[in-house]
Amino acid sequence: MTLLLECILMCLLMWGICYLNTGSDEKNMKSLRSYPLELQNLMKDHQVKESRKMSVFVSNVVMFGVIELIFGYFIKTDVFVHNFVALLILGQVLNVFDLVVIDLMWWRNSPRIRFKDFPDPQLYKDPQQHIDSFKRALIMFTVVALIDGLILTLL
Repeated sequence: MTLLLECILMCLLMWGICYLNTGSDEKNMKSLRSYPLELQNLMKDHQVKESRKMSVFVSNVVMFGVIELIFGYFIKTDVFVHNFVALLILGQVLNVFDLVVIDLMWWRNSPRIRFKDFPDPQLYKDPQQHIDSFKRALIMFTVVALIDGLILTLL
């Protein structure tokens, strides 16, 4: 039951963070990598700092590692497999929620994520960047579950 509540809480927190980090061109530019490639190419005239996928991956492992370690503390046991599986479920539920609810249902259809210079909703419909991000997060949350599962077992 605690795991279910933690999943719900993490999903609500993720949606809230995504919502608060959109709504203006300045905020939306910070997540330009989430936008379809066609739109990213149109935005090249705007000064955009490119992030390497590996550095984003590592920073996400650290960030979600800390978050899941905190959430995992409340459901930990002395058994590594239990800790690993619980954290894997927590991370992958968040990953699926991010793809289906945030990215495919809300983000692609929300006027909050549109740039003023490019208001056409069709520019934002291609889901490929979101699907690719989902695939990378499958690996990232597995790595986080392994590391945090071991740490929680040793605590």
